[in-house]
Amino acid sequence: MRRLIFLLILLPFLVGGGIGGYLYYFQNEPEDSPPPAEPAPILLFTALSPVTVSMMGSEKAEQLLTLRIVLEIPNAAALDRIQAMQPRLQNALTETLYTALSDPSVQSNSVIDLPRLRRRLLAACDRTMGRGIVDQVLIHGITQRPI
Repeated sequence: MRRLIFLLILLPFLVGGGIGGYLYYFQNEPEDSPPPAEPAPILLFTALSPVTVSMMGSEKAEQLLTLRIVLEIPNAAALDRIQAMQPRLQNALTETLYTALSDPSVQSNSVIDLPRLRRRLLAACDRTMGRGIVDQVLIHGITQRPI
């Protein structure tokens, strides 16, 4: 008899909790839901051939520096343009690297200021390809070898 009374008292609580949980998780939609976000733009990347330059010391070349450069581009049309003008772009980046590495503000005591170098490389891309073709210049890897 006690068990029956206990079950009759407990049963409405269990049923009520089940119904409440169902309504909360499956039927309740937030009233102030933010509008769906626009999908993120698709980013395109293209890797250039590694660029090797020599780092000059006081009298002679002291190190070889190899950079792997990746360009972030806004669309497929820019990718086609970069592929068509890749030799000219590669030459501009190599010239910029030689110029930048002789500047004490970019390189001092064999330590390279990467953000400043990236800005210079992006400026070279803008001069060669036109503004807006390259969004960012990413340095994917650097290797320094003493000569």
